[in-house]
Amino acid sequence: MLQHRRDCQEKPQDPVGLTAQLSNPLPKLPTPLRQRRQAANPPTRQRRLSGAQVDELIELRREGWLVNDIAAHFGIHRDSVHRHLSRNGLVSERGPLITGARLDHVVERYAAGESCATIATDLDVDPSTIANTLRRAGITLRRRSGR
Repeated sequence: MLQHRRDCQEKPQDPVGLTAQLSNPLPKLPTPLRQRRQAANPPTRQRRLSGAQVDELIELRREGWLVNDIAAHFGIHRDSVHRHLSRNGLVSERGPLITGARLDHVVERYAAGESCATIATDLDVDPSTIANTLRRAGITLRRRSGR
């Protein structure tokens, strides 16, 4: 038993060469998450619209284009579209997304038996938008199938 205690008190040997490994420089650590995200999503350059482009933006809105579609067309954020519209005297409050000829088209399709979900998919809007638009137009909605 005494022999065993003395063995434990002695300095251990270095069979795997840990001392040599510690004298070498540390291995390269992984890149921090923030730097990886910045590399994956480099900052975009601020885009400024020319006067002609702002005029086109206003004209597109007057023609009935959606703010998101205008933003995608010019490669800017939808908030920037709203700012341009308000600077030029156009109220950009949220109103019905579907008006005029599009509303007539939605009503016809719904009357023909199509569901709100099917119409919404084709128009790239949420089904609740179609349902709310139809209700505002005075259409009584059918019960959903499967109920």
